[in-house]
Amino acid sequence: MFRFLIIALLWLSAATFNADALRISPLVLEVSPSGSGSSGRIRVENNSPADLPLEVQVFKISVDQNGVIEQIPADDDFFVFPPQVIIPAGEPQVIRFQWLGDPNPQMSQAYFVTMNELPIDLEEGASAVQFVYSVSALVNIVPRNAEEDTSLISAEIVAKEDGAKVIRATFQNDGNKFHNTGQYSWKLDIADADSYTIPEEKVTKAVGMGFIPPGGGIRTMEVPLPPEVLGSVLNIEFVGR
Repeated sequence: MFRFLIIALLWLSAATFNADALRISPLVLEVSPSGSGSSGRIRVENNSPADLPLEVQVFKISVDQNGVIEQIPADDDFFVFPPQVIIPAGEPQVIRFQWLGDPNPQMSQAYFVTMNELPIDLEEGASAVQFVYSVSALVNIVPRNAEEDTSLISAEIVAKEDGAKVIRATFQNDGNKFHNTGQYSWKLDIADADSYTIPEEKVTKAVGMGFIPPGGGIRTMEVPLPPEVLGSVLNIEFVGR
C-alpha cells in the first residue's frame, strides 16, 4: 500500500519550472498549424539521484471567466515522442511534438503538454508516501497573422473583507489570438487623479499568465492595490503591448 502526493504546476508565466526532481523548459510555446513551425520540443531535466519514469499526455484547455481551466484529453491532436520514457538520474530528455490537427484554424487553440511522473512499484507489503510531479507546458497553436483584440469591459477598486484593496477588472478578447494580460504592467487611468501603474511582477503574481481565450473570451481578474489609490478607473492600458 502507498499514497501519492501530486504537486502540480501553478500556471505562471515563468520560462522554466523547477522542482527537486524535475525541471522543464520552456513552459510556454507558440506553434504554427502548418509548415516547419508546426512542431516543438520541451527539455526535461531529471535532477534527482534516481531514474525518473515519465508519461506524456496532451489536453486541450478552455478557460472560463474566473480563470477555471477545463482539460479535455487530446492525445490525437499531436504526435509526441517519446510518449513514455525513463530519464536517468541527472540527465536531460527532449520531448518532441508535432501538430496533427487542423492546418488552417480560424483561431488560436491552447493545449497542455503534461509530463506525469509515474509512481514506482514497491515491494509487496511495503508502505511509503511517494511524491510524484505533474507538470504542464502551455502550447498555443496560432494561425498566421492572428492578433488579439482585448478591451476593458469594466473596472472598479474594491475593498475586500480583510481590508485589502484590489482592482477588479473584466476584459474581453474579440481577436483570433489568445492574450496573456499577466505579461504587462497595468496603467490605471483614474478619474480626477493621477494614473497609477501596477508593475508587471505584481500583476503576474496575482493573475499568473492572465490568459484570455480568443473569439470573445472574457476574464475577470483581481490585482492588489496600495491603500492610497482611490477613484473611479476609466481605463487600463497594458504597458508595452
